[in-house]
Amino acid sequence: MLTERDLAVLHALARYYVLSREQISRLCFPADKSGRITRRRLQTLLDAGLINRTNAPLYNPRGGDPWPAYFPAKRGGEYLAEVTGDDRFLAVPFQTPFSQHLEHWIAIAETHIALETAIARQSVATLDGWVNEWDTVNPDEAAPEKRFRLYTLIQPQPRLV
Repeated sequence: MLTERDLAVLHALARYYVLSREQISRLCFPADKSGRITRRRLQTLLDAGLINRTNAPLYNPRGGDPWPAYFPAKRGGEYLAEVTGDDRFLAVPFQTPFSQHLEHWIAIAETHIALETAIARQSVATLDGWVNEWDTVNPDEAAPEKRFRLYTLIQPQPRLV
């Protein structure tokens, strides 16, 4: 049985693509100071195949051991589409992020979170949308330069994007 906070985790991963456990705790389990509840719920979602996990490379600029990062699973997107009636959840990126880019993705998510927080705290500016690198904008297109908004084909041979 999924809880409202489990659904919040699925929504957060669909929105931000890659998140650390700390970010998920802050967004979805703010009262969980030790992280124990967050880790338990994440494991439940992993076991159900609703989210995915990958480890950061052995080099950890934060210090310590490699840490896990979480990203959407296709089954989780299908579940969200079913319970919300919103087929956009079927188009979120499900591919495993490259481990050498996890810090990059975590930083992008942190920027996205900070921007949404700032926008919510004022009434002058609005955020009409956010497009990440792997967000599909034309799902029926096969060519990546037409399928993804943040993909520019500079030259076809040799391929340079």
